[in-house]
Amino acid sequence: MRITGITIRNILRAHAQIKERIWYTEEKAYRYAKFFVTPANTDEWKKISEKCTKYVILFKIIFYYGGVLILIYQDLISGMERLGSTKRDICMHGIGISPEKVHENVIIAPWWEPSYIPDIGTAEYLSESDFPSVKVWNITSDTAEMTYIKAGIGAPVLMEAILTLGVTSCQQIVFIGSVGALDDNIGIGDIVIPEYSVCGDGASRYISSDSLNNGDIFGEKAYPNTDLFNKSKKVTERICKEKNVKWHLGRTFSIDTVFAQFIHLDEILNMGCNTIEMETAASFRAARLADIPITALFSVSDNTVINKSLINSRTQEEMEYRRYVRRELFPKIILDIFGNKNVVSLSI
Repeated sequence: MRITGITIRNILRAHAQIKERIWYTEEKAYRYAKFFVTPANTDEWKKISEKCTKYVILFKIIFYYGGVLILIYQDLISGMERLGSTKRDICMHGIGISPEKVHENVIIAPWWEPSYIPDIGTAEYLSESDFPSVKVWNITSDTAEMTYIKAGIGAPVLMEAILTLGVTSCQQIVFIGSVGALDDNIGIGDIVIPEYSVCGDGASRYISSDSLNNGDIFGEKAYPNTDLFNKSKKVTERICKEKNVKWHLGRTFSIDTVFAQFIHLDEILNMGCNTIEMETAASFRAARLADIPITALFSVSDNTVINKSLINSRTQEEMEYRRYVRRELFPKIILDIFGNKNVVSLSI
């Protein structure tokens, strides 16, 4: 839920409906304010948050508005802490390493391991989490230190890993993985950067609201961080031009199934989507909730609309081209994104 300028004046009235209040610094108040308010209204929200902070209490940004209870990250953590878990416990269970081992720069992938992009740097394998699909490496290159997480396929495991990063020092995330094209102008092996991802998964509803009855967000768009998205576009455009590789902006649909997706493709196309995958809608939402900037970088694995789906008709030449682009371009793009830490802000 994002609040417009027309309704922002009602926020101050909402405190009467709040069940609890907590203390916030002005900086944190502003960060949470930006989470809910459209960019055109952030100055107005800042004045409101500063005014509330002046009175020492800023009402908690969980409130009933229009019948929907908004969820913030601390409530997820508090839900575990009240049952005896520590932040270290949360991190060890979620990604298999302690919080202090996680670098500020994080690469997260459903399936690829660092060997898929060997020029990214020297990888040190750390450990496996309680979930067998999750593996973690720390990577050192000439320009950056990174933590690399292979989380497993599907929205739930990616969401778990990204939410876990909220208790670490992670400052920015690059999601990398495969995407299917739904546009005959997008070729196998091309690079796609998603502008948004449409929620077609079930995991996202658990972090969209404090109430499961009000948490159905199927069909809603989730967005990457604005600054990191713009930076990844700029970097990708330059490197792809140098290497004569095509890249595209994606309007992605995140789905929970490969087998059952094909019967729904016409409806997905009618939503305006030109790519399809399984994780980024939940990943973008989880990263926003955890207050971590995120962007995504896709490699096109298939194109159903030209009869080159995951289960038929892709040529050896197309697959070799895809491996070349992933191996040669992805490390350069990722390292360039991570190379300048001053570009990314918490704007959403």
